[in-house]
Amino acid sequence: MVKKVLDIIPPKKQEASKENASRIGKEKAEIKPAPKPKITYIPKKIPAPVFKPSGMKLPSGMVFSPKTLLASKIAIVLIVVLGAFIFLDNKLAKATITIWPETEDLRSEVQLTVDSSLKEPDLAKKAIPGTVITAEKTYSDDFAATGKKNSQNKAQGTVKIYNNFSIAQRLIKGTRLQAPLEKFQPALSKDETPWFRTAADATIGAKASADVLVVADGTGEKYNIEPSIFSIPGLVGTPQYTFIYGQSFEKFRGGEKGALPEIKQEDLDGAKDALTKKAETEIKKDMEIMVPENHVLIAETVKFEVLDASPAAVAGTNVEKFTYQVKVKATGLVIDKKELDAIAKEHLLSQVEDNFGIYEKSFFVKYTYVPFAASTPPVSTGVSVADIKVEAGARVYQPIDEVFVKKGLAEKKVEVAKFFLMNQSKVKNIEMDVSPFWRTNIPRDLEKIQVNMNFD
Repeated sequence: MVKKVLDIIPPKKQEASKENASRIGKEKAEIKPAPKPKITYIPKKIPAPVFKPSGMKLPSGMVFSPKTLLASKIAIVLIVVLGAFIFLDNKLAKATITIWPETEDLRSEVQLTVDSSLKEPDLAKKAIPGTVITAEKTYSDDFAATGKKNSQNKAQGTVKIYNNFSIAQRLIKGTRLQAPLEKFQPALSKDETPWFRTAADATIGAKASADVLVVADGTGEKYNIEPSIFSIPGLVGTPQYTFIYGQSFEKFRGGEKGALPEIKQEDLDGAKDALTKKAETEIKKDMEIMVPENHVLIAETVKFEVLDASPAAVAGTNVEKFTYQVKVKATGLVIDKKELDAIAKEHLLSQVEDNFGIYEKSFFVKYTYVPFAASTPPVSTGVSVADIKVEAGARVYQPIDEVFVKKGLAEKKVEVAKFFLMNQSKVKNIEMDVSPFWRTNIPRDLEKIQVNMNFD
């Protein structure tokens, strides 16, 4: 065995003095430990394994070939497509069934009594309630006078005579006063004079004036002159001529000549009759407006009463037109259309079996007023009672049990469903619309089956 030889002899351990030990202890206390380094973990990206069918082996020893993998993909796609198809088929499945039922036209006729004392319809008594409405109104209109009257009247007016002379002046009855020719419109003819004569004797004091009534010397409207200055022809050649004159301040009136219009009594009577007939027509329109909604006014029950009739002029008045005024009152009987329709429909359906229904759009009601026979007067008078003949009609059919039809059609093929419906009684024709387009049978869910009735 080779003996080991130590070339280096380690120094002997020296004991430290107490002072050195104390110093070393302080130095160790002052020395701070170095901070630990910060370590950031960055995961290493490991590449995904590349699948190579040709070289991959299963634990069982089997190997995937490319054909097997393709078949698997196709199978998965088919399963997904089939699942989506089934989902859409269930989601969008819907069937609309339109049925044309066999119908027949039905008519009925019944006579009803409308009575304002009733509260509800009574089919047994063939009576329905009515309501009385009242209207009052005043109407007026202008009418032409047809009469003619020959008139030869002279115009007249008041003239103030001024006497600026130093002595009084006496004017005897018939004294002439002359107006300027331009005041006469139209102009006077050769045989007409521009004179007005005093109607009575008059004396005008010195430096005074007096009002004197004068009358035209001729007849006609041209003497109805406007205010004017008058001279006195009888004073010509005397000093008084320039000091005594007349003046009018209002238009003269009353001058007439020829045929004038005149109101005759026949005009007044005719105006009353014509206006009364017009008032009856107009107040009936007003009553139509007053009729409540869904109510009907029986026009033949409307009764009229003339409360007042007064013309604005009397017979003999010389005017071309006159105004006539009448005040009328009307009362009539109103029926509720809903009640009339209900009782008419009830009577119509009483002619068929209970399981028949009415095509509402074809239903109609019309009524005709029936006058009371003289031998059978109404219980009450006035317009509170009336008889009407009511005609009603509609297309009726035998309704189909919708729930029964839906249950009978659910899940059936379209052709089988058509055969099922056509074998139902009172069915004239059918039409089916099934969606989506690829479906060949009716949906199972009854809520997805819609049944419509068609009467066109």
